[in-house]
Amino acid sequence: MLRTQGSQNGGYIAGVQTFMKKLGRGDVGAAAILVAGGILVSRLLGIVRDMIFAWMLGADGITDEYVAAFRIPDFANYLLAGGFLTITFIPIFARYLADDDEDAGWEGFTAIVRWLAVGIAALIALAWVATPSLIDWLYPNFMFNVYEGYMDTHIVLPVGVDRCSVIFDFFFADKEAATADARNGSIAVADHIQDEDIEICESVQRGIASRAYDTGRLSVHREAGEHLFHRLLYADLRR
Repeated sequence: MLRTQGSQNGGYIAGVQTFMKKLGRGDVGAAAILVAGGILVSRLLGIVRDMIFAWMLGADGITDEYVAAFRIPDFANYLLAGGFLTITFIPIFARYLADDDEDAGWEGFTAIVRWLAVGIAALIALAWVATPSLIDWLYPNFMFNVYEGYMDTHIVLPVGVDRCSVIFDFFFADKEAATADARNGSIAVADHIQDEDIEICESVQRGIASRAYDTGRLSVHREAGEHLFHRLLYADLRR
């Protein structure tokens, strides 16, 4: 039994040694296996990271805001660093090493990284401009308002065809105890506005659900603000 166990260990060691020799010779297959293994370990560590964040933050608005903020840079890193280097650079560099031409390999690395840096800079500039539209597309139920000294976020969760739940979170730059009254006052004003909006939305839903009401033209007396907004939007889209 001990001899069998020892032979198995010896087989593992011999396999590792053979793999390292292939890797040292610049074997493309061995390099691809190494990179794939690294990506697998990275994904497993990502699961552990998500478990830790779920334990620390919980399933609430703050967690959703973190995921929303992390989605775009994580995708850019995966697209440029992970996919680009795995598919393009590593096989080229391994081929130079196999030909015993390490200097040319590093020259190729410099040429690739130069254009990679240009691509990353262009993508960052494009993402900077397109981020508001991307956020609206990726998270249509996520809204935020930014004011001087604080901001608030709204996450709308549909719970039925005619109702939803809205989660509000407030973030203040000044968290001193002396300004607690001002913070509470800001939250109270926001709550008052939301209560008015809830009353309006519930009234509209009751009207739509009744037999005496159907959707149609806006009311001249009660929906003048919404009518103005639609007119401005229409004029903007016609440009």
